[in-house]
Amino acid sequence: PSMGKTTFAMNLAEHAAMTQDKPVLIYSLEMPSEQIMMRMLASLGRINQTKVRTGQLDDDDWARLSSTMGLLMEKGKMYIDDASGLTPTDVRSRARRIARDHGGIS
Repeated sequence: PSMGKTTFAMNLAEHAAMTQDKPVLIYSLEMPSEQIMMRMLASLGRINQTKVRTGQLDDDDWARLSSTMGLLMEKGKMYIDDASGLTPTDVRSRARRIARDHGGIS
């Protein structure tokens, strides 16, 4: 049921990546990476998710969205894996590879 589990997890990931400057790996089994990024942009930019999803943004929203995208590109070390059908071994292997290639993950 809708109890805010994804929102809570995304808030933790945003905090680790943006405030603590930690690299973050997100596995998503139910939501495509594009949808996760739209939610994150809306959250960090303080923009209504529906406006981001539909593209019905006013000038202030566009400015915040652009600024947030720049901040994520500059500071955010986020890695999103939305591959389906991963086994626990696949998850571990992919996490180790990203940690090795990018100096650790949170």
